[in-house]
Amino acid sequence: MSGARRGRGRLARWAAGCPHVLLVVCPGATGLRLETEAALAALGGVRALSPADADVLLVVGEASAELRRAAEVTWSQLPGPRVRGVVAGPGRAEDVLRRLVALLGSAERKADAADRDDTSVPGPEEDPPGGLPMADRAEDRDGLALDVLRVALGPVLPHWPAGLVVDTRLQGDVVQSATARVLRARAARGPSYWAPGPDASPDLRRGRCAASHLDALARLLSVTGWEGAASGAVALRDRVLAGEAHERVRADFRPWRRRVEGSRLLRWCTRDLGVLLPADARRLGVGGPAARAAPPHDVSARLRQWLVETDAVLGGAPPPEGGPRGEPAAAPSSALLGAAVELLPGLELAEARTVLASFDPDPDEPGADTPAPAGAP
Repeated sequence: MSGARRGRGRLARWAAGCPHVLLVVCPGATGLRLETEAALAALGGVRALSPADADVLLVVGEASAELRRAAEVTWSQLPGPRVRGVVAGPGRAEDVLRRLVALLGSAERKADAADRDDTSVPGPEEDPPGGLPMADRAEDRDGLALDVLRVALGPVLPHWPAGLVVDTRLQGDVVQSATARVLRARAARGPSYWAPGPDASPDLRRGRCAASHLDALARLLSVTGWEGAASGAVALRDRVLAGEAHERVRADFRPWRRRVEGSRLLRWCTRDLGVLLPADARRLGVGGPAARAAPPHDVSARLRQWLVETDAVLGGAPPPEGGPRGEPAAAPSSALLGAAVELLPGLELAEARTVLASFDPDPDEPGADTPAPAGAP
């Protein structure tokens, strides 16, 4: 047996014991996504950071035709051994994951990995090298003519809102312009999981608000690269959603909060980034924590506002009126997405992802699939 095949065999055995799962989350499937994340953690798996890092592709929810096509492209990028599946309804995530993990170590999957090439050669019908879009030319801010690439971020990215696509024009890795759209769900979109409505009990509304903020904090911390703190936010979120007494969760939240607020590195990579002044927030219709954030109104301020409100709600304070992002009648996530997109030009890609995560638009909200008000690329 060749060294390459022996290496693939070791990889298959390791992957079967610690699956790296890339989630394709459909709009409207937040509850299923949370269940799937919990099942994955219970089985010792981890979220993959890219297709190259994944051996399992898992669609969560009912995918529309456009999202299915995106999932197929992503599937072609998994190196193998690889398996894929669908979590289409509640109570199925653990069973689906167990079956997929068992398949990973099978002889069939090992053979599939051994037969696949490690490189991809474009066919004669593909004009762009490697299948990438061709570049245009445009002047940058210094008057130099640089290549301009049209790049779509999403809808399949780790720690990314479900079904969101941000179409960008890039010079180097700097965003020149951007527009956003949310892929429509296959079924009619109902109320957001995070905002159960005024008829829900106060405890349920408080719990969903705290869990929503913790979910947003986990996404933002993951995008900034602090996976340890993000895992802490996920653990706290899951305890709230499991119905644990809020005071008990708060006792552990507070030292975690101090650790996050005390990080100089986190402050360094979020300060003065994505500044949304109060006048601009009013102009764009932004509400919720993003509008209540204190000066300097940047990513770090929005992060702190989530921390402050989570602490208060876990301590028994009433949840904010309307929901964790603002009044539902005002389509808060559409406004949040519009504000984020307006701030993207001039940012590097990593900064752009951080700014978007700091607004945390919820694609499940009614009206969230309304195009964001931004200039066309």
